[in-house]
Amino acid sequence: MAPPSTKAPHRKAIGRPVVKNCRRNGPPQHRRHYFSYAKQLHIINWRKQHSMDSALDTFFWGAEGIARSSAFKRVLRWEHNRPHITKMANIPATTTQNICRPAGCATTLSSEYEEQIPQWVCDMRSEGIPVSKFLLQCKALEVAKDLGLTDNRFKESPSWISGFIKQRGEAALAAFSNRIRQLVQTEAIDDIYNADQTGINFEYIPKHAIDRCGANTGWIRCSGHEKDRMTAMLLADNKGTKYPMFLVLKSRAPKVKATVVENLTKRNGFGPVVCPEVEELHERHASRLYGNRISQYYFGYRKDKNMKKILLLWDDFSTHFSDDVVACAESLDVLLEKNPPTFKRVCQPADVAWMKPLKASMRLRWVTYLRHEIQNQDRSSATFIQVATTVSRQSR
Repeated sequence: MAPPSTKAPHRKAIGRPVVKNCRRNGPPQHRRHYFSYAKQLHIINWRKQHSMDSALDTFFWGAEGIARSSAFKRVLRWEHNRPHITKMANIPATTTQNICRPAGCATTLSSEYEEQIPQWVCDMRSEGIPVSKFLLQCKALEVAKDLGLTDNRFKESPSWISGFIKQRGEAALAAFSNRIRQLVQTEAIDDIYNADQTGINFEYIPKHAIDRCGANTGWIRCSGHEKDRMTAMLLADNKGTKYPMFLVLKSRAPKVKATVVENLTKRNGFGPVVCPEVEELHERHASRLYGNRISQYYFGYRKDKNMKKILLLWDDFSTHFSDDVVACAESLDVLLEKNPPTFKRVCQPADVAWMKPLKASMRLRWVTYLRHEIQNQDRSSATFIQVATTVSRQSR
């Protein structure tokens, strides 16, 4: 015991230690190990190729006595369920899971009553009424009250809404995949093309800027002038080939045959009004612009040749399936299929694989241009003024 004149040391805290910004020392101490379906399949395949002792020594290293006996029984149980484990391991959505519950398990609303909600959403969308998450919550509460559930038994939580939307997207993706797979087998299609449109801005001005706290927002007039963006069409096939990007512009087709011939031979397909602007762009840049029809440019060689049919997947726009477009596709032996409009995030891979890198590259070019202008401004004493680099539109 310490002498009375000496102050006793402060006892160590017995509460939960602070782990923020601190790395844990040593390996994590878990009483149970997590084995996914992919890991289970790997272990039973190892046992089949080598031996049970080799599998236990490799994947349950250090297990002795009761622990080794439990691991032995676990591997035998996995071997007994090999068909189910193999099936789950080959599905990307379940390969990292260790247990798969059947659909409808641990749910408050039955599948029969839950199907009323997507049907109601489709009815609202057909009438042109936008459905938000709040409206979805209200409809779910109405269905729960009709079922006799109280507010304590069913709560339209954000996790339920995200799971509900994700579940409908997976069902739409499965139906879309089955329909396309059946069409490919029926028509004996080898080449599949995927097209998608996106907006291309002339100036990628940052959406957010850093300023002092309490600074007023400077509003910019955005009406009463011409558009600062255009539509780009991207196309690729199932072999990984990416085709040149198209810029979709509106233009009136000339009715005089002599004008059509002159536009094609002297103006790269553009009219006499637009051609001066195109020539100015040709003088400033090494690229060359041509005014062609997308279908004729990519698939014009197939006309009247009785070639094998190809499949084109693109979005469900009214202009994509007009009478003229459908007739042109039939003459070129091109089958048109639409992506589900509500589930583009899972049925249209171009939104992630193409659009994001394209927009990131263009934004990088714009930021590089701004940095170059700022450096030039630092060399002079003039005030920095942001000037657009686009070509001014001439009156038509």
